[in-house]
Amino acid sequence: MKNKTKIKIKIVILISGSGSNLKSILSEQQHPKGCLYDLCDTLLVIGDRVESLPGIEIARSFGVKTSLVLRKNFKTKIAFEEELLAQILPLHPHYIILAGFMSILGKTMLTPFKEKIINIHPADTKLYQGPHGYEWAYKNALSSTKITVHYVDEGIDTGPIIAQHTVALPHIESLSLAQVIALGKEQENKFYPQVISNLFKESKLCVA
Repeated sequence: MKNKTKIKIKIVILISGSGSNLKSILSEQQHPKGCLYDLCDTLLVIGDRVESLPGIEIARSFGVKTSLVLRKNFKTKIAFEEELLAQILPLHPHYIILAGFMSILGKTMLTPFKEKIINIHPADTKLYQGPHGYEWAYKNALSSTKITVHYVDEGIDTGPIIAQHTVALPHIESLSLAQVIALGKEQENKFYPQVISNLFKESKLCVA
């Protein structure tokens, strides 16, 4: 019986913003000591709004192919997702990674990638769903909050949790909102690649 060998996992990354988590993922992929080095390849980075252009430039600086599929150019979610699939499916990725991707995905996108789409959310998804997680923590003067990495389902930040990380916010009353966001983002950038790495290392993907 032939031994089975792990294969390099293929991913596509979707973004909506400046790409800080994208940059951390690509850095960990390409640095010889990175937690994602020799573990996965990013085949394509897709941005869905004009605000993602800085992230697109980051991807290009790493030599990764990019595409801009503007959500505003499509009348329906289905049409938007069909265009995403038209670009993604021919690449046969194993996973899709959302890195600050703000469009809510539906059945068209989720059906062919069941439990293969991963998102990061700046709050405990059991307590708060939707955008502006750090603003929620700041408004409620929390002494700590969480970063959640989860699978994507049809709800908003309601998919099964993969991992969580606690962000301590001591003396939050003395911090500005910008400081809270910066603190959270810094920890996101370290946590997300590591969670992806752990998940992929446990993957059963292999070839004969």
